[in-house]
Amino acid sequence: MALGSDHQTCTTEFVEAMRAKLDQRTPPSGANVDRPDVRPNFEALGEAVFQILSARADTRSQPAQDPAFWNWAEAVSARLAELRSWQQGLRQAVQNWSPPDVAGQQLRAAILDLTLPGSAPTSPASLTGRIQ
Repeated sequence: MALGSDHQTCTTEFVEAMRAKLDQRTPPSGANVDRPDVRPNFEALGEAVFQILSARADTRSQPAQDPAFWNWAEAVSARLAELRSWQQGLRQAVQNWSPPDVAGQQLRAAILDLTLPGSAPTSPASLTGRIQ
């Protein structure tokens, strides 16, 4: 279930949890959560929890907490470094190439005119974000 863009999901969870708890009583009293004088209390609780989760909470991830993600991030970083190395080797081969015909010379010039990307970014050591 997604958090949603406002407090309604949190409010609904409070209402349904309280309904289930009150329905365990004898006599069941879960219907009390639907009373107009009670609903604003759940709305306030839902808003508070929504604000805590969406505006105040930071999410964090580190390798020990989420090894699959961090292994993937390292693999992507390594792959980018491999691609850069391959690209530099290809560029060097094209620079060393002396094509005898016009088409080859045009291809060589076009390849050498391509912009080289910068170095691959290093993988982060941790990640902090906000729930939105």
